[in-house]
Amino acid sequence: SDQTPPQQKEDTTTNNNIPTEFDRESTLASLRALRVKELKIQLSSYKVRWGTMIEKEEMVLALCNAMQERYEQSLNFSRSGTLIP
Repeated sequence: SDQTPPQQKEDTTTNNNIPTEFDRESTLASLRALRVKELKIQLSSYKVRWGTMIEKEEMVLALCNAMQERYEQSLNFSRSGTLIP
């Protein structure tokens, strides 16, 4: 029988389950499932102006970009990513 240990999968998380990279595809999928009203609330919380946005997809992309930007800022600001600038 083979006694070699199973190969460890390369993980994109640190040892305390904090992602080391922004998962754009899953974020987009979850944002597309939201209602426009909820997107507007979220956009406002990220201080993104949504008044000129007509299509839902515009809101989804703008929110995803804002979330990714905040995520990248938090990586440089806090090792764990729990504190945001």
